Amino acid sequence: MNQVLQKAADEIRTSGHWFGLGADLAPHLITSMPAWPKDLSLRIADKEGKWEQVFGQSGPERRPATVQFDPVRQHYSPIVDGRLREVPAKGDCFYESVLRSMPVEDQRALFKGIRFPKGAGMSDLIRAMRRQVADELERQINVPGGPSDDLRAYAAAR
Repeated sequence: MNQVLQKAADEIRTSGHWFGLGADLAPHLITSMPAWPKDLSLRIADKEGKWEQVFGQSGPERRPATVQFDPVRQHYSPIVDGRLREVPAKGDCFYESVLRSMPVEDQRALFKGIRFPKGAGMSDLIRAMRRQVADELERQINVPGGPSDDLRAYAAAR
């Protein structure tokens, strides 16, 4: 069980990689990472409008960071000010879409929380986010009593 989850953490850390259990778990983990802005949730909606998932909880008067998932292209895109934007389809679109969909003040809080150096580029930030999400998975694997039932269920389904 833990070996499967550790492999998922390794997948999450790999830039440009968006397959396997790591890809399935990243949306569940991102709002739990320590640098994630307080009171901000993440909303993922499918392109056809048939389903949506919300991770974390937004505070009062706060809108979630929202991304759209296109199941045909297996691609995420940010929704900024109610409008769909495009990001490159190169295996990091989930992370870039999440970042671009966040309000500027939340982006700054995230940058500060992961000690992101000024002047670094988007790919550097995505790598830092991937590390934080993978670290969060490893933290959850190693809590007393082992991983949560949700993580166990995802791992068992693989």
